[in-house]
Amino acid sequence: MRVLVHITDSEAYEAQASFISKELEDTNFQPEFSLDMDDFVSIIEHCGCEIVLALIDENSREPYAALDRLQHTSFEGPVVCLFKNQKTRTLFNLLTRGVTNTACYNEAVLSEGTLPLLMVNSYLGYNGAIRTKSFGSLTIDYHAKTVSFNETRLKFTARQYDVLEYLSLHEGEIIKESDLLDNLYGHDIPESNSLHVFVSKIRKILDNEEEGWSNIIETRKGHGYRFRPYEELQEFLSAEVVQFPERSRDNLPSAVAG
Repeated sequence: MRVLVHITDSEAYEAQASFISKELEDTNFQPEFSLDMDDFVSIIEHCGCEIVLALIDENSREPYAALDRLQHTSFEGPVVCLFKNQKTRTLFNLLTRGVTNTACYNEAVLSEGTLPLLMVNSYLGYNGAIRTKSFGSLTIDYHAKTVSFNETRLKFTARQYDVLEYLSLHEGEIIKESDLLDNLYGHDIPESNSLHVFVSKIRKILDNEEEGWSNIIETRKGHGYRFRPYEELQEFLSAEVVQFPERSRDNLPSAVAG
């Protein structure tokens, strides 16, 4: 998921860019950084992004200029803002400019994992055009909690959907079974192998739509599960197709050729 990161404080650019990169490392968020205002607008209009992350310092020159310009672009997604030097009017200034999620930017306060969580919450809670995500023929609407394959709605139970949603939001990552179970049940985790049953059912439903799609959920024995990126699934399925050369009856053993 592409994230455009705009930093308003030129003197702190390197430190803040390093902080953001570290926070989003090993996640599905891919940051692209902008300091120049024209570059910021150009990336949005010509390259596109799914989330805007702005680092605002009210002591900097024109701290809200990027957010003001953003409102005049074609961008329709969520905006996350980290701010320094909080003042009474800060939150008001951010909300009136369309910011969907905020946090005070301070490495001593912003604990590890907070930023990815803010990004996910903004993505899921946003009611705009990017509430869905497609993986080839498979489309998941995280807001409506529905799944479609080639525009045909698939029937999943609530638990099956929750498993699919969680794995897809962590596309490419190995998710421990304990983390999946905790997401499903919280602290009241059953002793049964319900997770394996849910994954098996999801695979069966996907395979019923198109053979081979069950492999989009990979089992890493002893580690957990992994939602394959669509490009990787295509490569995997292509490697599975083995073309055997035809053998004429003349080349078959006489007992077989009859």
